Amino acid sequence: MLFIMRLFKFIWYALMTVGLFGCIGDYEEPAPFSENDAFILRDKIIASCGITLPDSAVNFSELVLSIKEGRKVVLTIVADHDTITGYSFFFITEDTVLRKSPGNRTALKVIMPVSAEISAPAGNFAFTIADTIITQFKMKLQQGRKYQVTFMPGVSLSGPPESHRFVRVTSPEVSDMSGDRKLYTEILLLILLVVADIGFFLIMHLRNRYLKRKGIQNPEQVTISNVTITEKLPSKTSSVHLFGGFEVYNRNGEEISSGFSPILKELFILLICRQPDEGISSASLKELLWFDKSEESARNNRSVYLAKLRQLLETVGGYQLSHEKGKWLIEFTDIYVDYLDFRETIGKKIIRVEDIESLVTLVKKGAFLPECDYLWLDDVKAGIADYVITLLTDFSGHMDWERNPGLTNAIADALFTVDPLNDLALSLKCRYYTILGKPYLSKQIYTNYVKDYKSMYGEEYGKSYSDILAE
Repeated sequence: MLFIMRLFKFIWYALMTVGLFGCIGDYEEPAPFSENDAFILRDKIIASCGITLPDSAVNFSELVLSIKEGRKVVLTIVADHDTITGYSFFFITEDTVLRKSPGNRTALKVIMPVSAEISAPAGNFAFTIADTIITQFKMKLQQGRKYQVTFMPGVSLSGPPESHRFVRVTSPEVSDMSGDRKLYTEILLLILLVVADIGFFLIMHLRNRYLKRKGIQNPEQVTISNVTITEKLPSKTSSVHLFGGFEVYNRNGEEISSGFSPILKELFILLICRQPDEGISSASLKELLWFDKSEESARNNRSVYLAKLRQLLETVGGYQLSHEKGKWLIEFTDIYVDYLDFRETIGKKIIRVEDIESLVTLVKKGAFLPECDYLWLDDVKAGIADYVITLLTDFSGHMDWERNPGLTNAIADALFTVDPLNDLALSLKCRYYTILGKPYLSKQIYTNYVKDYKSMYGEEYGKSYSDILAE
C-alpha cells in the first residue's frame, strides 16, 4: 500500500512540474547546437547520432566524433574494422588509447543510435550504443569551460551524410541537458523514494525465491576458448619472418599476417628495421606514412595504428613498444624475428662456421620482403645484399670447397638469392656439381646463367666455362 501511494504521488507531482496543471513551471526542451557552436559544460552534454558500420571484409579506420577545447583535441572517437578482431571503437585522449568492441556484429547491419555523454563536474564520459554503455572513464574536462563537438568530417547537423565512407553518420545532434536544476532535483528526490520502495520489494522477492531454491547455485558466465592443437614448429611459433615474404605467427603457430592492413604492415616493418638503429621519431613516421595528413590527423592515425599493433602482438608473444628520447622503439623478449637474427649475425666481430651456416639458411628462404616496394626499404634491401655478398665472399675465399661441398652449394644458393647474376655463386655452383661428378649439371648452370646475363645487360657474358671452373 505504501508503495502504491508513493508511486501515485510521484506521478502527480511529475505532471505538475512539467506544466500540465500549471502549478510549478514550464519544462524547456534541450537546446540543440550547430556543429560550429561551442558549449559551456554545466551539468551534462549529450552528443547523439545514428551510425552504420558495414559488415565488410575491408580493413578501415574512420573518425566518428571529436571534442575540442579551442584548437586542442581532448577526445577522438574512431570506428575501426579489421579481419582479425572485427569491429571496434578507439577512444583517444591526451594520454590514453582505449579499444572497445560494440559486441554482436549482426546488430551493425542497421543504423544504431549512438550517444556520447559528458557529465560535470568530474568530467565523466560515457559512450552508449543501442542503450548499452560500452565504456566509461574520466576526462580532463572542467565545468564552466567551452568545448566544441564535431562529427566525422563532411557531416553537418542538418546536412546528409557522405555516401562514399565506410562509416555513415546520420542525424547528428548536440544538446545541453543542464535545464532547470531545481526542477530535476525535486523530480530526482521523488524518483529515489520510488526506486527505494521498488528495490526493497525486489530484494524481498528475490530473497524468498532464493530460500525456496536453497542449495541450487546459478552457473557463472564462463568464456571458453577453442584451442587448436597444431604441430609445434619452432620457426612457426611466436615469430616474425621477413625473408621470403612477410609472415607473422602467434603463440599457437597460426599465421596472422592477414590481420595487418597495408599501413599497419608498413608501420610494423619500419619499427623492426629501425630497431637496431635505436628507433624512429614521430616526425619520420609522419613523413613516411602520413605525409599528406595534418599534424593532428597524423597523431591520431599513429595512436590508432600503434594500438592495433599492440593488440596483434599480444597474441604473438612478449614485446615492449616504448617512446624514449623522442623515438619509438620496439623490442622482443620471446618473439623470433629473422631480420634481427640476421643483424645480430653480421654484427659479430668474429664470424664462425656456424654463423655462416645460420646466415645461409636464413637468406635461402627467399628475398627480403619481395612483395614490398616502399621507397625507404630500398636502402635496407641493398644493405642486406651488400652484407651477404661481402661476408660469404670473404668466407668462401678461406674454405676448402672440395671438403665442404654441402656448405659450398648452400653459399652459392644464398648468393644467387640476393644477386641472381653473382659471379662467385656461378663459380661455386659449377664447382659443386663437378665435385659430385655431375659435369652436365654444372654446364647447364653455366648455360642458363649466360642467357640470363645477356637478357639483363644486353651483352655477352665475358667468361668462358673453363674460366669459371679455373677460378
